[in-house]
Amino acid sequence: MKDSYITVKSSASDEFTIEKSRFIGYACPCATESEALSFLHDLYEERKPLYEQWAHIIVPAAGMSLADTALYIKEKIEEFLSDR
Repeated sequence: MKDSYITVKSSASDEFTIEKSRFIGYACPCATESEALSFLHDLYEERKPLYEQWAHIIVPAAGMSLADTALYIKEKIEEFLSDR
């Protein structure tokens, strides 16, 4: 059985700041995991001179509004920062 994925309708990006740290998020429509990984690789290659680390968060967004998805991502980042 072929895996299926929920994706966004169009590409988008946004950023926010938590305690003087800037977080930039990107979204891109992808039909397969391979396309998603290719997008991440291309983005990393474009931005790696600016950063030492990168991370990805896979969001279980089925049925979630855009606001709920953004809140989920923000909470995951805050959890990460509190564990440091």
